[in-house]
Amino acid sequence: MAPQHTFLRFAGGNTTDANIEATSGGGIISDDHLVERLHIGAKALQQGTYMHTMSYHQYMAVLLVLNGQAFMARGDTDRAIAYDEAAWALYPHVDTAAMALAQLYLDKGGNAVTQFYRQPQDTSGLDRAVESIKTAKRWDETFLAMGGNWDDYKVPLAPLGR
Repeated sequence: MAPQHTFLRFAGGNTTDANIEATSGGGIISDDHLVERLHIGAKALQQGTYMHTMSYHQYMAVLLVLNGQAFMARGDTDRAIAYDEAAWALYPHVDTAAMALAQLYLDKGGNAVTQFYRQPQDTSGLDRAVESIKTAKRWDETFLAMGGNWDDYKVPLAPLGR
C-alpha cells in the first residue's frame, strides 16, 4: 500500500523486486522505485503506514474505506463515517480512513453550523459543530502522526487549513 495507490506484491522471500504495477501494464517494480515515485516519507515508512504486504484484515479495511468513499460521494456522511470508523477499527494504520474521517467530520461540523444559522434557536447545532470539528482535528493529527501528507491527496479542502 502507498499513498493513493495499491499494488500487488508476491509475499514471501525477497519482496523488494516483486511488486506488480497493475495500473501500468503489469510490470515488475521495486519498493525503492515506488517510494521515490510516490514521495513516501521516512516517517510513514518507519511507522508501517506504507510499503508493506497487507494482511486479510488490512485488505478488508481498505475495501471498507472504498465503500465509505462511495457513500461520501453520494452525500451520505453518517454512513461514510460508519464505514471509515469500521475500517479504522479493523486496521488502525489505514491512512485513507484517517484522512476521510478528518474531512467527513469537518464537513459535518460545517453542516451543523449552517443548520444553526438557519435555526438559531436550536443551539444544539452549534454544539454538534464544535464536537465535529474537534473530532476532525483529532483525525487530522492522527493522519499526520502516521506520516500522512495532505499534499499527496487531491482533496478540495484539506482539514484545518492544510
